[in-house]
Amino acid sequence: MTTAFWEDSATDLTKGLLNAHTVVLGRCCSNIFRTAPGNPALVAVAIEELATLDVPVTESLGANELAKAIGSAAGLMREHKTRHGAGSGRGRQPVRPSAAVLASLVDQVDAFCGCFTEIPGVFGDIERNMAHMQIVFGLAPEECAVLMLSMACGLASQVDGFLDKCLARTKSLEQVVGACLGLPDGKVRKILAPNGKLGRSGIVKFDRGHRWFANAIEHHVSLRAALTGFHHSAEELRTALVGKPVSCAFSLEDFPHVQHDAAILTRLLGKARRDAVVGINILLYGRVGVGKTTIAKVIAKDMFLYAVGQSDGDGKEPERDQRMHALLVAQQVLKGQVDSICLVDEAEDILVPFRRGKIFVNRLLETNPVPVIYVINDAGDLSDAVKRRMTYVLELHAPPLKARQSMVRRVLQDRGLAANDAEISRIAALGNIAPAIISNAAHAALLSGGGIETLLDGVKGVTQALDGPCPASSPTPEKYHPRFSCADVDLVHLAGQLVASPRQDWSLLLLGKPGTGKSATARYIAERLHMPVLQVGGQQVMRPHVGETEMALAGYFAQARAERSFLIFDEIDSFAFNRNHAARSWEVSHTNTLLELLQDHDLPMACCTNAEISHGRLDPALLRRFTFKIAYGYLAQEVARGLFEHMFAMPAPIALDHLDVLTPGDFSVVASKAAILGLGDNAQALCAMLAEECAVKGERSRNIGFAMPGPEQTCRLVA
Repeated sequence: MTTAFWEDSATDLTKGLLNAHTVVLGRCCSNIFRTAPGNPALVAVAIEELATLDVPVTESLGANELAKAIGSAAGLMREHKTRHGAGSGRGRQPVRPSAAVLASLVDQVDAFCGCFTEIPGVFGDIERNMAHMQIVFGLAPEECAVLMLSMACGLASQVDGFLDKCLARTKSLEQVVGACLGLPDGKVRKILAPNGKLGRSGIVKFDRGHRWFANAIEHHVSLRAALTGFHHSAEELRTALVGKPVSCAFSLEDFPHVQHDAAILTRLLGKARRDAVVGINILLYGRVGVGKTTIAKVIAKDMFLYAVGQSDGDGKEPERDQRMHALLVAQQVLKGQVDSICLVDEAEDILVPFRRGKIFVNRLLETNPVPVIYVINDAGDLSDAVKRRMTYVLELHAPPLKARQSMVRRVLQDRGLAANDAEISRIAALGNIAPAIISNAAHAALLSGGGIETLLDGVKGVTQALDGPCPASSPTPEKYHPRFSCADVDLVHLAGQLVASPRQDWSLLLLGKPGTGKSATARYIAERLHMPVLQVGGQQVMRPHVGETEMALAGYFAQARAERSFLIFDEIDSFAFNRNHAARSWEVSHTNTLLELLQDHDLPMACCTNAEISHGRLDPALLRRFTFKIAYGYLAQEVARGLFEHMFAMPAPIALDHLDVLTPGDFSVVASKAAILGLGDNAQALCAMLAEECAVKGERSRNIGFAMPGPEQTCRLVA
């Protein structure tokens, strides 16, 4: 009976008269007839489907038993519809073919499918990969069959339509899956359970209440991409699913500011993997550009670190659910590998509670068999419940100067870009630079042929985009000395005392007009203390969103502590306000945060402002937080003369005595201008340019809140 149907049909197959979906549907229909003959709704759908299939046509059509069986069953259905109407009301009962008709259908469909040792085309690739899936995920053959059915539904509209009809007629996902695969109800319920292996693994997502089969059993697009390729082994499939381990050219020695924490994390992760400890999660957070991802790679350098959820199956940016699916799959794929770690970069969309269910995220952090390193920018986005479930949390800051120099040297070597020590120091002095920033700028320099200067421009552009214009790299003016600033204390004597003091928990509030030498004094003291300088402008601190300015402030203080830097804030009045006059709640918040940070800071620091104490712009409590409050004024006549001789190596002209609103900054500007114009040896021209700088200010000398010291006090020239 079965041989007649397939007589001389091999030629028909080579002509492409059969599609892969025909085999899949044939198998489903055969299983329905065999295991669910008492379910007339499914039997009717199967017969309808067989009647529409494009099956091989042979010369002996009259001997085609499959066609006869289908025609007989279809004839019964037409007769039934004619007698009872074509509607779907209660009076209509599905057709019930006889046992003989169903037996004939089973024989012929089995013979039809049996002519294929494997399904042709992409369906065949997926079916072959199911053997690898059993190894990689530890799946049973029945679980692979459910996954195969989901894949076929997603790839062929004919299979999708057939399964949708079955689901619409039965309203039971378990019935449809069991009948199409020939599985008992109890086995199907176990496979489709939320706590079953398929559901836990993230391979598929079940939704029994959905009317469409593709949504009721939904597999991820990245899984489809992996399974539709040809893989010789389970290891090849594993690589297709999670990629290859990421590499790292750096070592812990390149990041001395995190060596202690990184060493702890390396030991923690290694022990956790060897002992198969579940629920190990590491959180690294910090501002953009501090090298979080690179440090994560360094921590896991001696293990296999897999970057998870970086792209979807088509190489595009994945959506949130796609990233979560990728993480769940990676957990199952890698749990058998002792030294494997997952890395989730930009992890906010996975960990932030309002984007995923709170219970789901909490369970994820408690049950993951493979340790995960999560990298985010702002820990404030996370709920306390998420933070509490982290095994170890590490805030990262910009590397200190020496670490940045080492990092720059390594990146430039890797890029093949030559640079001497002075050039490396210039690059490292730009402040908040991560390896990726340097690497990209070096790439641009090589492509353009611009060399180190082009690299510097590139790094400056990125750092300014991140933090705004940064004055941190501005050196102390070459010829600056505090004896050439006028203040209400002896700056030279005070600097000597501060340098000699064993205590470092002091702070300076420097007030005065622009150019009077406030920042230069702070940098001078830092140099004498042999401390690197972290100089921050007010525009770098201020952020557009609520809470961000406070976090930026805390970050700068933490960075200064981490790298033992002398912290200098310019324009402090732009983000610290008098709370008695505050018009907005965030003004109060900014000041409160600064007060707390100043109270706890145990290193030298300075804050500079153009505001005057008498104007009341600064909060009284803030004023009390500073150990020393120093007011700067315009240069006294004899100091201006001494600075002229110091800067230009010639006697000061008499006309200089009539300029009474001079600052050290004016002399610095004029020195640059004179060098450009070639007037450095012309005393009258220099004096005229100084007069122009005074005229621009539009004011005359006036008291700014303190008595201008006399010659016997701080403004006298110090030999």
